[in-house]
Amino acid sequence: MHKKACFAWVLTLVVILLGLITGSELPIREYPKMAKNTISIKTTYFGAGPEIMENQVTRVIEEAIAGIEGIETTTSTSNNETSEISIEVADGKDMETVMNDIRDRLSKQRDKLPESVQEPLLSRSGSSEHPVMFLALMSDKLND
Repeated sequence: MHKKACFAWVLTLVVILLGLITGSELPIREYPKMAKNTISIKTTYFGAGPEIMENQVTRVIEEAIAGIEGIETTTSTSNNETSEISIEVADGKDMETVMNDIRDRLSKQRDKLPESVQEPLLSRSGSSEHPVMFLALMSDKLND
């Protein structure tokens, strides 16, 4: 009986060791994608077409926020009457600090925007703000 128990322990250790070795060599593509922390700037300019939004609003805002520490990437879209800029914040950077820096830069550059442009609206979303699970409960007894 002793030889069988020893063989079982050795086999178990070999399986665990192989699992650890192969698990540590999994490529990154096997890991789930994590949502980045993003800040959005939405600006409205009634009556303006996409070209005017791009040249007089979106570019001015992009130039204003360029160089802020903690910004990883920016993408923008200019449509009729709206400009939307999405900013990815680098991992480990404080979202509140980056948002305050963006607000400061936008307030300093406000005079470069057309007079009728609405105040830019900032919003943020982060990976910690999305729910992990949704639950729905139903009961025949509690229906009123």
